[in-house]
Amino acid sequence: MVEIRLKFKEIASLLRDFEDIFSKNEDNIGLTHLIKHSIDTGTAKPIKQPPRRVPLAFADKEREIVQQMERRCIIRKSTSP
Repeated sequence: MVEIRLKFKEIASLLRDFEDIFSKNEDNIGLTHLIKHSIDTGTAKPIKQPPRRVPLAFADKEREIVQQMERRCIIRKSTSP
């Protein structure tokens, strides 16, 4: 039991030392411009598929969440073919 408490104190100390790298809330997710993500599809041509339908009971909530994410710059409208 004493061993577990020591480990817990070490972990707690480590978390306090680096607390600035953790998200504080759902709006504080962080952002970096150090890397750019892309998906290599090789020579495959782009495909187009309609989005899956959301049940009508959840449509308003989905729209609200997407708009919030766009405002926070978490997502953006696609510019892909």
